[in-house]
Amino acid sequence: MLIAFMDYPLYLVGSFLCLFLVVLVSFWSHRKHTIPSSQTVSSNIDSDANSSSLDEEEQKLIQNIKEFQDGIVREVMIPRIDMIAVEESTPLHDFRLLAVEKGHSRIPVYKDTIDHIVGVAYVKDMLRYWDTDESTITVAAFMRPPYFVPETKNIGDLLHEFQAKKVHIAVAIDEYGGTAGIVTIEDLLEVIFGDIVDEHDEEEEALIKVIDENTLEVSAKAGIDELEEYVGELVIEQQDFDTVGGLLFAILGDIPEENKTVEFQHLRFTILKADRQRILQVKVEWNVEPVVS
Repeated sequence: MLIAFMDYPLYLVGSFLCLFLVVLVSFWSHRKHTIPSSQTVSSNIDSDANSSSLDEEEQKLIQNIKEFQDGIVREVMIPRIDMIAVEESTPLHDFRLLAVEKGHSRIPVYKDTIDHIVGVAYVKDMLRYWDTDESTITVAAFMRPPYFVPETKNIGDLLHEFQAKKVHIAVAIDEYGGTAGIVTIEDLLEVIFGDIVDEHDEEEEALIKVIDENTLEVSAKAGIDELEEYVGELVIEQQDFDTVGGLLFAILGDIPEENKTVEFQHLRFTILKADRQRILQVKVEWNVEPVVS
């Protein structure tokens, strides 16, 4: 019975934060005595963020709200390569073991390939088969219809849709109709409030680790905007990526081997860890002598 309620604390936290966020946005609207346009809201948030009467944490919260207003699903989703998903013919017994191992309460279900998502399996829906022979039941018997959104969808709009439709997970689709990743209500709320950790979350290392005043160790998953907070603005034309790994792919044109070094603007990137499919970890340096070839 315990696993059926494994997401209940997170549900309560998520519901509270959703309500808080709605009240917070409403508060800003009433402060200005009018229903603001998106440009007005952005201007008001910038003004409040720069106010000397706010402490550092309040300014950070306001800045997070601005990023939430402007953000898209691709920036916050769990990318396809990191998704946990099951095939629709997976036996109930195997699904239960996977849910316990990963600590997930909702898992996407696919047919043939992960580009063909056909449902979402909820752990709590297993209860109806409590006294049933698990070997005769597959995930397809209790999965729910999936909810699809484009990876370019505004995350503020998606939060409203999650509330209206009473769903907590969506499948992000790329421009070709393939699966780009998944996004949950927790992913959206973390843009505002930071990491929401429950007892099932594994402790994750920071995406960016400061080594010294001129050196960082950076996960390839880290966003370009996060890196710029440490190294200053980067001038990037025709940006079709959001992460450090995407930037390096664009610069190099292939998957580099470990220890390969590349210079970009005022930075030097060294590949610390990579596999056959992607870059994993890099060292970023600045104010260093250029490499002489």
